Amino acid sequence: MSWTKRVKHPRDVVKPGDMVEAVVLSIHAVDRRIGLGLKQALGDPWAEAEEKFKVGTVVEGTVRNIQKFGAFVELADGVEGLLHISDIVGDRRLNHPNEVLKQDQRVKAVVLELDRESKRIKLGVKQLEPDSTDEYLAEHKAGDEVMGRVVKVERGQARVELGEGVIGVCSVEGGPAGAAPSGFAAALAAAWKKEAPAAQTPGREALQVGQVRSFRITAIDPASKRLELELR
Repeated sequence: MSWTKRVKHPRDVVKPGDMVEAVVLSIHAVDRRIGLGLKQALGDPWAEAEEKFKVGTVVEGTVRNIQKFGAFVELADGVEGLLHISDIVGDRRLNHPNEVLKQDQRVKAVVLELDRESKRIKLGVKQLEPDSTDEYLAEHKAGDEVMGRVVKVERGQARVELGEGVIGVCSVEGGPAGAAPSGFAAALAAAWKKEAPAAQTPGREALQVGQVRSFRITAIDPASKRLELELR
């Protein structure tokens, strides 16, 4: 008996004379009755889900239920994932998933999240479609010099817009902008300034939001779509 299949009558699954494996669920001595379960004998289908459906894995499943907020996709017998309406297409906003999906349709998706305890899998289809970052990565390599606009500076890193929807990360020397050293570090920095003032390097002023600067790509990770930069 399937974990997911709805059975209207036992004869839809078993018939007199069939040999089956079952789990004893209850014993009623007074009534001389034993309660059995067939699906329990199949084991928990989620036991191997965490290993089989790791985050980032591309899977294929069948649309079993469509709701306004998304669609439930059967990935294996007894295991379903939720494809939220916001993760179906990336080029437009859907009013209802049935605009692009239909019952029993086969779809490919990527596993975005998996919660073994609550038995939840979050899926995404739009993440499989090439975006502006994929195109940018295909056209550039580590060592290339590029121009970008600083859009955010905090916690020792600057986020740099290299193109529409394409963001790179650049380490900022000296930590977060505006942070002041304290304690022993402050005393040491003050003493150092008195004995040997730091030379000013032309063109290497601190990064500020809104600046358009020249950077060099130091590393590219296509899987995470991460671009690491250094200031030129």
